[in-house]
Amino acid sequence: MALPLSYTPLKDLKPYKNAWRIQVKILHSWKMNTAKLGESLELILADETGDKIGASIRKDHIKKFESELKPGSWKVISTFGLNLCTSYLRPSLIKYKISTRYGTTIIPSENVSDDHYLSFTSFDSILAGNLDKNLLLDVIGQVVSSGGLEEITSRNNITRKKIEFEIRDTE
Repeated sequence: MALPLSYTPLKDLKPYKNAWRIQVKILHSWKMNTAKLGESLELILADETGDKIGASIRKDHIKKFESELKPGSWKVISTFGLNLCTSYLRPSLIKYKISTRYGTTIIPSENVSDDHYLSFTSFDSILAGNLDKNLLLDVIGQVVSSGGLEEITSRNNITRKKIEFEIRDTE
């Protein structure tokens, strides 16, 4: 009887090969459009240990994968590329980002955990200014004021909506 194939922890991924096999939960997804790369579907993924990594679904692969990539679902992803994360924001200290290739497969996986994999950062740490400004943070607080909905236009003429708000510590 064959042994089941194992999964590589996200922290062990290295860019020297593309035959990795990971089991991850989709935490968040959004579409992005840049002048350089065009449209992409961006994801934040977590493995069962809580390590997080960013992923990018290329424009020509969005239709193939988009309907399967719902936040909260677990997936097994195989045969993908790893690139140095050059964006100014990344979800973790992992310096790489997953990118789809023509041979990439994304299939459903059993539900490993209902954990949301949030790592809350204290307000004191944020206010001290010692944190890596390129890392995304999980925060929780009470909204004390918010501005109106603004439309802003990016350099490549894409209109986005923005709300600025102020939060305070609830502790």
